[in-house]
Amino acid sequence: MQHLVVRASRQAQLQAEDWRTNGVGRQVSHHYGYGLLDAGLLVDLARTWLPTQPQKKCAVRVLHTPTPILPSMRVRKKVSACAGRANYIRSLEHVQVQLSLSYSRRGDLEISLTSPMGTRSTLVAIRPLDISGQGYNNWIFMSTHFWDEDPRGLWILGLENKGYYFNTGTLFRYTLLLYGTAEDMTARPTGLQVTSSACVQRDTEGPCQAPRSTAPPAPRPTHWTSVSAPAHGLHPAPAAPSPPQPPTPAASAWARPRPWPWCWPCWLWPSGAPSSAASSPRAACPRV
Repeated sequence: MQHLVVRASRQAQLQAEDWRTNGVGRQVSHHYGYGLLDAGLLVDLARTWLPTQPQKKCAVRVLHTPTPILPSMRVRKKVSACAGRANYIRSLEHVQVQLSLSYSRRGDLEISLTSPMGTRSTLVAIRPLDISGQGYNNWIFMSTHFWDEDPRGLWILGLENKGYYFNTGTLFRYTLLLYGTAEDMTARPTGLQVTSSACVQRDTEGPCQAPRSTAPPAPRPTHWTSVSAPAHGLHPAPAAPSPPQPPTPAASAWARPRPWPWCWPCWLWPSGAPSSAASSPRAACPRV
């Protein structure tokens, strides 16, 4: 199901400053993930989706000796993704970073991870109100921005002080946890190929029960109705008949209001929405 959701999501009209293209050509954002889910495409993909191979886990122990954290630090590790073993991974799903570190002001430390295919994911953003000096003790941070990428190659963990200049800390342990399958998932058919299937419904044994019609669909009639608003109240006095007039723009707007283009339900805007959201007209929208 997760594979289908990733493939059926699109950036659409979602606005954010951090939309990037990952290593397999998908648009991804820290605010919206892979974007809006196209339910129609999701169903089309599911009709001919083959079962995904069992998930594998490859753990890479990168660092286990105390190392001072510099103001801007990169920890590099070239991995084979457990090649030659039963848990070899060719296509990524989730990626986790398990860390143990101390830091004088935890909220000032930004942590990022860059894959061998060049995709950079921010695992921990700065938090000005987090003044804890406890650091992280075996904390696990996860990203799905590398979905379907080949994990073999150089991984880079980034640690950067974005706050108080005199912050200090120590990195004690760092383990990279890769999850995925041995199959090359990028070689599977794309959505366009799947939606061209000639079968609409199959029985439990596999044969097609309802072939897709080859006849072109009948055109759907479109009906537009314009209603004019009364000029003086809801019940105007009778008047002599006059030739019909096209509705004025104001009357059309009164009779058939246009949907507000930025009126989104509040649950579509996570707490990490871009700062530009505060000045958007959607702030005046009623709750849905």
